[in-house]
Amino acid sequence: MNENSHDEPSTAHKTNWHDEYNRVLEKLKNKIAENKKQKESIEKLRKDLAEAKDIALFQIQENQRLKSNGQVTFTTDPNIKVTVKQLEDIDRESKSVGQFVQNLALLMYGAEALREMSVTGRKYAQSTDKLIRPAIDEAKLQFIYKKAQERVGLHKGMSNFSIISLEANRAVINRALAEKIANLRKAAIYASNRNIRN
Repeated sequence: MNENSHDEPSTAHKTNWHDEYNRVLEKLKNKIAENKKQKESIEKLRKDLAEAKDIALFQIQENQRLKSNGQVTFTTDPNIKVTVKQLEDIDRESKSVGQFVQNLALLMYGAEALREMSVTGRKYAQSTDKLIRPAIDEAKLQFIYKKAQERVGLHKGMSNFSIISLEANRAVINRALAEKIANLRKAAIYASNRNIRN
């Protein structure tokens, strides 16, 4: 009889323990992944709720303004150097709300400054840009969001909550701004390469 038979666990016992460990580990991984998805879902709901509140407040303010002066036009901000006429000119020149916010950002910053910025200042995994670029000023970004809402409201009706929420939500505006910034950078690179060849 082997003297070590009582001291060494059997191969079957080792295998069972290892399998059980793997099962527990897999359950734990699944639970962590599930909790992560739940947190992401809650965060998205919070952002959606905050945006819905912003649009609802915007509509209340617009309704009050329309009742007081009977005019349907853009509003301005004393801290932002953009006039009603400039907004109306941009509106006429823009075929969509995306183009409107792109042209508005160009007016506020100019092409040279805007192409060196990013919308939020955060770097995303899918981005090919190696640099962390400065964000658009928060007050100016909020102004752009509000003017986008006003633009949709002026064209589709100030009381059309669902259309304003759909066409002028922050994700749509951010994508349009990011696209404009990317195109400005590409144009600058193209111009630089052309000058080198010449």
